[in-house]
Amino acid sequence: MIFIMLISGKPLNTSETPCGILHLEFANTEEKVLQVLSAWKKNSSNTNDIIAAAKGNTWFDFLFLLFYALFLYSSCYRLSRMVTNKIISSLLSFFAIAALLAGGLDMLENIGMLLSLSGQASHAIALFTSIVSIIKWVLVLGAITSLIVGILVFIFQRKTKMEVV
Repeated sequence: MIFIMLISGKPLNTSETPCGILHLEFANTEEKVLQVLSAWKKNSSNTNDIIAAAKGNTWFDFLFLLFYALFLYSSCYRLSRMVTNKIISSLLSFFAIAALLAGGLDMLENIGMLLSLSGQASHAIALFTSIVSIIKWVLVLGAITSLIVGILVFIFQRKTKMEVV
């Protein structure tokens, strides 16, 4: 899915929008959304409709979010049961649930972006989309960070256990 998302999102990377769809995700005003859409229209051609590519990429994201949310949930949950450190275990359990919430927020973000991409851009939609996007990214990055910490703790835990034996 990551490969599909990268390929379908490649046309969205223009000189005005080098981070592609992220520019639309974080556009928190109608003016900023319209700037992103204008850049994509300007860089479109008869054979490369960037707005259509953005819509396609957003529709693919509905499938992608299921994969990443379930992956992060199951990884955090499973690792929370494997580490003996209570704080790290609790952190991982929290971010397991947070990963599912991130997936739900990603759905709302996608709906907001599709509305904007379909000519219904407004300040309310832009603000809502950017807020849920920021919260989603905080939760996703938190889950990834807790996984990294949890893996390190698990490795140290196993190493310590092996030294005792």
